[in-house]
Amino acid sequence: MIENAIVETVILDMNNCFKGNDDCFSATRDVFAARLQSFILETEKYLEAAVIGEIGNNTFDHNFGFYSSYPRGVHCNLLYEHKFSVLADYGRGVRQSLSSVLP
Repeated sequence: MIENAIVETVILDMNNCFKGNDDCFSATRDVFAARLQSFILETEKYLEAAVIGEIGNNTFDHNFGFYSSYPRGVHCNLLYEHKFSVLADYGRGVRQSLSSVLP
């Protein structure tokens, strides 16, 4: 289980992208891909990178439910505290997206 303090810190990090201070935010797929390639070269964790790549690409491929006041893209910190990979976006989430189709 991930500690609440870690989740709260990631949320604060994501809020920094509103101020233009988030070095981990990838607004486009090519920026995300470059960060993923850097992660692979630095760590040689190919299987983990494949999973991260699939999740990150889904953000760009399938999440049409972004709120207009939030930035589109993915917060991607693959070496958070040297032991976690963090991927987060400002989409509505699976439950809310599906509830519009299946109330």
